[in-house]
Amino acid sequence: YTESYAHALELLSKEEVAFSTLPPLVLVKAVDRGVARPLATMRVEGSQTSSAVVVAQEGSQLTDLASVRGQTFCFADRNSTTGYLLPRLAMRKAGIDPERDILPHWSGNHTQVIHDVANGTCAAGATYSANYLSLTSSGTLPYALSIIAVTGRAPYDTWVAAPTTPTEQVDALTQALLNF
Repeated sequence: YTESYAHALELLSKEEVAFSTLPPLVLVKAVDRGVARPLATMRVEGSQTSSAVVVAQEGSQLTDLASVRGQTFCFADRNSTTGYLLPRLAMRKAGIDPERDILPHWSGNHTQVIHDVANGTCAAGATYSANYLSLTSSGTLPYALSIIAVTGRAPYDTWVAAPTTPTEQVDALTQALLNF
């Protein structure tokens, strides 16, 4: 477990880990820097992609992406595709300048985004749909939240190997992932 996506990238760069999973935005950076070899991309129930969503408290005045203007907005992590990149792109398309028109709050991870929206730290926040669905349907949160926008789709995380990971280990993990 790492404390952030940047930390995962740092551990791979220093070759302190042999394998990791990376979200799409960090994967591109890691491959570009030559610190990761992609092995396999995750699938969930047959799907290769996840929806990026914006959530707000049920019954709030926020009903769509345009309504987040002037509000505190929770982001998961600057290296998150669904919790940062896609929501910012969608904001721009909706005429919102994320540098001026919202008050950003850095929750640190996707689960905390949900908690921060639920407890009122933020009026709305960005996460991926499975995170929202699993936390709200499992009863983890006693609050009713709503998805007010779908901001795009992104591939699931990809398993990668550090450049110097021995070939036999890479082959063994790759085969295990493909068998799974």
